[in-house]
Amino acid sequence: MAFQQGLSGLNSSAKALDVISNNVANSGTVGFKAANSHFADVFAASLTGSGASQIGIGASMATVFQQFTQGNITTTNNPLDISINGGGFFRMSQSGATTYTRNGQFHMDRNGYIVNDGNLRLTGYQADAAGLIVPTTPVEIQLDSADQPPVATGAGIGAFTGVRGNINLDSRQDVPVRTWSSGLGVPGALAAWDAPEVGDVSWSPAQNTYSHSITRSFNDSNGAAHTVSYYFVETATDGVYDVYANIDGTAAMLDPTNGNVIPPGSPSVAGQVTFDAAGQYVSSTLDPSFSVNLDDIDTALGTNNYLAGTVAVTQNFSTMASPVDTALFTPDPSTYNYSTALSIYDTLGNAHTLTYYFVKTATAGEWDVYASVDGTTNQTVDLGNGPGNPATLQFNSSGVLQTTMPLTINIDLNGVLMAGGSTNNAGTPLSFEMDFTGSTQFGSSFGTNRLEQDGYSSGRLTGLAVGPDGVIQGRYSNGQSRNLAQIVLANFSNPNGLINLGGNQWSESAVSGPATVGAPSTGSLGALQSSAVEESNVDLTAELVAMITQQRNYQANAQSIKTQDSIMQTIVNLR
Repeated sequence: MAFQQGLSGLNSSAKALDVISNNVANSGTVGFKAANSHFADVFAASLTGSGASQIGIGASMATVFQQFTQGNITTTNNPLDISINGGGFFRMSQSGATTYTRNGQFHMDRNGYIVNDGNLRLTGYQADAAGLIVPTTPVEIQLDSADQPPVATGAGIGAFTGVRGNINLDSRQDVPVRTWSSGLGVPGALAAWDAPEVGDVSWSPAQNTYSHSITRSFNDSNGAAHTVSYYFVETATDGVYDVYANIDGTAAMLDPTNGNVIPPGSPSVAGQVTFDAAGQYVSSTLDPSFSVNLDDIDTALGTNNYLAGTVAVTQNFSTMASPVDTALFTPDPSTYNYSTALSIYDTLGNAHTLTYYFVKTATAGEWDVYASVDGTTNQTVDLGNGPGNPATLQFNSSGVLQTTMPLTINIDLNGVLMAGGSTNNAGTPLSFEMDFTGSTQFGSSFGTNRLEQDGYSSGRLTGLAVGPDGVIQGRYSNGQSRNLAQIVLANFSNPNGLINLGGNQWSESAVSGPATVGAPSTGSLGALQSSAVEESNVDLTAELVAMITQQRNYQANAQSIKTQDSIMQTIVNLR
């Protein structure tokens, strides 16, 4: 029986050395889990023998037990190298078959799937177009490398939409002094000047003497070009404008009601145009079509600069809107107190510069806000009161904003492009919220504490990042990021019941129990770390010591066989 006992000992030691050698061979294998040999003694069955007198007949291997302890984490340069810190396995798929692994060395194949070196595909939850991840049945993760579509300002998904700002307007500021000039309308009331009255002989089209002007070119009967200018002067009655006219910028005025020439020094004659509250034309005393005798201009000026002839003047005033409602806001420093700007995006992803101008009014605690886009006039921007008109911010005596927020802003970006001489398309008009909640009017310097918006241009995928929760985020060239997918992990009640398939893969068995699948960092599942791998948990020092031990065991068992052989030889020699 000693031969059998010694032989079983040799077999046990050989198998133990096999396990140790396998551990040592895989000490550099990512995600490898070391194994231990478990042995049991063997007794011969006897119907009459008693337990106290039974002698064993050797040893046998009971099992090879995997040690699913944590391996060391080592960083790498590949963002798709992913380590598990804690419990769980990556869930892999190939042709419908599911396996599990701790080896997180992944990369993308040509179809955008995340695969390992064996071309098995990593599984998880796929995100929708908006980056929303809804846990469902895990699928093979496929990353979309297409350009990220643009989001127009006001169409974003997040804590806020549109434009949000927080500013302080200096309460010590004075109402700006505004000037008027030809072709220029400026928001707010006119600066202090002596408004001309009908019959005022001193009036001339000089700066600060009119609200708005228009100039038209005409040809005389001899073909020479001339210009006729109309000057609109705001009266004390809302919507009513006195209108003066002259030709070629001379000192000789015209009677806009009939086209007659008025010599310098004679009382100026004005017509009137009336608009309703909406800025629409109502009526006028102007002659929309008259002829100017150029000889009369020569006579009035006492010169002989004009050839004989006439200028036929035609102007359809009924198509005009009120100069106040269509005033061209020019951001001249004399017309506002402060300004601040940010980039916004149209529906095609093109960037535009939106500038806000803050103008202190004569009313205590009140500021007008104007806006322009890409340096154009404010005619294409509607802050809720019609294009070109301001919104109002009202602060109480403590400097706290009282105006209800947010306000709605509408921008005709195609009109902006046309005004800038571009024929490009800006997509659909923008409409978004403008929120200045939290802004103040304190006696301190102006400051833009926050100014942000939710739009962005299109972007190309430039990188990937994996969070501890398994969420894979794509980073884009437009500075944005978007959730693309979420990796899932699986765990088992008895991981040692898994079937080792080789290639760092295990499969589920009846002994292991069913897989519990979920997101990383939940339940018993560990957290993930990107650009890192989990090293083998083999302790080389311990394995080398165990190897020496098993070598001695093997030698000892061989010696027991040798001893038994010597005894048997002695018995044989008794003959």
